[in-house]
Amino acid sequence: MSVIWQNVRVGVRSLLRQPSFTIAVVLTLALGIGTTTAMFSVVYGVVLRPLPFGDPDRVVSLWTVFKPALGRGAVSAANARDWRAGNRVLEDLAVIHGNRSFNFVDRGEPERLQGARVSASFFPILRVSPLLGRTLVETENEIGRDNVVVLSHRLWVRRFAADPSIVGRVIRLNGVPLTVVGVMKPDFQYPGQEIELWVPLTVPAEEYLQRTAGSYRVIARLKAGVTLDQARSDLHRVSASLARQYRQNENIKVGIAPLRDDMVGGVRQPLFILLGAVGAMLLIGCANLTSLLLARGVARRREFAIRTALGASRGHLAEASLTELVPLLAIGGALGMLTATGVVRAVVPLLPADFPRTAEIGIHLPVLVFSAAVVIVVALLIGVWPALAAARTAPGQSLTDLSRGATSARGHTRVRDLIVVGQIAATLVLLVGATLLMRSFLAVRQVTPGFSPARVLTASVAIPRSQYPLDAQVTAFYTRVIDRIQAVPGVEAIGMVHRLPLGGGNQTGGVQIDGATDRPWQGVETRTASPDYFRALGIPIKEGRSFLASDGSDAPMVAIVDERLARTVWPGRSAIGGRLREGEGSPWSTVVGVVGHVRHTGLDDDSQPQVYWNYPQRPQERMALVVKARGDPAALTNAVAAAVREVDPQQPIYDARTLDAVVDRSLGHRRFQMMLLAVFAAIALVLAGIGTYGVIAYGVTQRVREFGVRMALGARHRDVIALVLRRGGLLFAFGALAGLALASLGVGVLSSLVYGIAPRDMASFGLATLVLFVVSIAACYIPARRAARVEPTIALRSE
Repeated sequence: MSVIWQNVRVGVRSLLRQPSFTIAVVLTLALGIGTTTAMFSVVYGVVLRPLPFGDPDRVVSLWTVFKPALGRGAVSAANARDWRAGNRVLEDLAVIHGNRSFNFVDRGEPERLQGARVSASFFPILRVSPLLGRTLVETENEIGRDNVVVLSHRLWVRRFAADPSIVGRVIRLNGVPLTVVGVMKPDFQYPGQEIELWVPLTVPAEEYLQRTAGSYRVIARLKAGVTLDQARSDLHRVSASLARQYRQNENIKVGIAPLRDDMVGGVRQPLFILLGAVGAMLLIGCANLTSLLLARGVARRREFAIRTALGASRGHLAEASLTELVPLLAIGGALGMLTATGVVRAVVPLLPADFPRTAEIGIHLPVLVFSAAVVIVVALLIGVWPALAAARTAPGQSLTDLSRGATSARGHTRVRDLIVVGQIAATLVLLVGATLLMRSFLAVRQVTPGFSPARVLTASVAIPRSQYPLDAQVTAFYTRVIDRIQAVPGVEAIGMVHRLPLGGGNQTGGVQIDGATDRPWQGVETRTASPDYFRALGIPIKEGRSFLASDGSDAPMVAIVDERLARTVWPGRSAIGGRLREGEGSPWSTVVGVVGHVRHTGLDDDSQPQVYWNYPQRPQERMALVVKARGDPAALTNAVAAAVREVDPQQPIYDARTLDAVVDRSLGHRRFQMMLLAVFAAIALVLAGIGTYGVIAYGVTQRVREFGVRMALGARHRDVIALVLRRGGLLFAFGALAGLALASLGVGVLSSLVYGIAPRDMASFGLATLVLFVVSIAACYIPARRAARVEPTIALRSE
């Protein structure tokens, strides 16, 4: 132990004598370890960390699978009830109507709260208990007995000052008095981070007649000993039985997956790709450090030779070389953890709004263990080779060479050349990936969404049925709101839609086509819209007309379809006059117009066919206002809010933003992936440039005598520069060939993230290679200029 401590002290003194070397190593370690740890903390918090429930691996998510397209959809109440009753593998099943909005009126301005309607089995399935009071009981899922609410910890603290006597207090949500029966613990936020309360789910009897158009999500807990495959097989048996009983279920199966996988499935692959990218960046940094330490080892050959001559064994020299790294690793690791903390704090606010589990991202114990493992791996990567080089020192030859002033170290030179080739290859892989994502992002931005977002303000309004129980009252409320907003100066057009395009949360189900088929046409997006909605968003009417004021609740039912559905269902003829409906028992609606196809799900998702229902004939209590402005749309926000309050002072607007911002937010995941990979690639590019510069500069110092002789014999400056650049170009060529081969093999993992271009897009490969070539040649040119300025007499005298 005393020998190790002595080596550490020697290392500290050596570092203090070489401050520039020390700073370079410590900063590289801090950057590499910090960014790697920060990225792992995101991956762990989102993908790997167990859900904060009891025995979370037994909890699964269920959904509707539509055949033959196998599209995923929400679950109907009828199917959820029958799945629960008919299965043999589930302890219980819970039905959730998530992301429901509630008007909360207390002291101050009315506020719109996000909540969820859940069945009483919801909390027991998740094995969670409240901080105060209780959760829901089965009888509270009955209509008329559902006047209770469970609060989130965040809402309890924010609006009720953490009042411990809150249980039993009556609050008003959507104008209805509800009794607070419990407050959940701080770490419980399912089914979303924005959820602030839970109320009992009640289902009207008529809803059990509809099986194809669902709006619920379902979770369940597997019985002890039941595997996922066994559960899947049993649920398929149940769905086959239902298909024999009900014609609506003929094309419906059950999808099942672990709840955690279902929550994070969309971000799992991109996060692991980014973790791999930052790992590659760390390896490039380690290569630079290894190169630095090898150069330092050459400078210390006399010291190693003397210590060997005095009796030091090769093992002792290797041990000393590794031990002297301890201070560097300790300082670099500590700064790396500080860097990781700062990076996490900076990155989390930049995550897309719908990114799952962001509240669970942090520096947890497994993250610290990972960071310690990274430090150990870095120590091995940067320490073993220099230590072995020190152990191979031959004292007689080294002292002879040094007495003659020799500076050549061909073994070290070959190793450092290989390191640079590896750096160039790894950097090129990252650059190719970043270029592909950048070009994909630009391609997505160029996609026409089917509507014009320019100068459009959007804001959501949701009125409670307790205050507006009749459809006529709902229609009258929104009619007055539209009239008042239309009178606001600067408003060009005002419309409404049930679900905003690119705003998330599509409503997909089946529609029946009169005369076309006796089975529902599956995978159709449906929206309720007002007459001027299409004009406000610039959605073109291809045929027929829009909704009219005369299409009231007492008029024949009408619908508008998009051009995709029109071409598919009524090929070669006009869709006008065709009839469709949502399902058995629903009234038929006549098609009066055909509009352009709109990308509702995402710019990179060419969505399903679409049907628009007329809002007076199918009133919805929640609508999104779309206000076309003559000038700046954001300037109308206060006027729109005031117009709604004029109609009903207790109704707030929420999610007010421009439609441009909605479109921009829909690209959040792509932007996040592109930005991080671009940052990692840029850092790797800088490190590769530094590594190339270091090797070429080192080679120049070793060839000073050669350059002096060449200059003395008449070589010109440009000849020497070309000689040095030729060596750098050779290193680049080998590295680029290896990098292109690796990138060509590895781009398959990016195929799901690439849009509008091929994964092996030659332009992207070429652009990445060109950027790296320019940086590499620039890194070579600086020492080449220095070599060309060598004075022959000085170079020869030094020998």
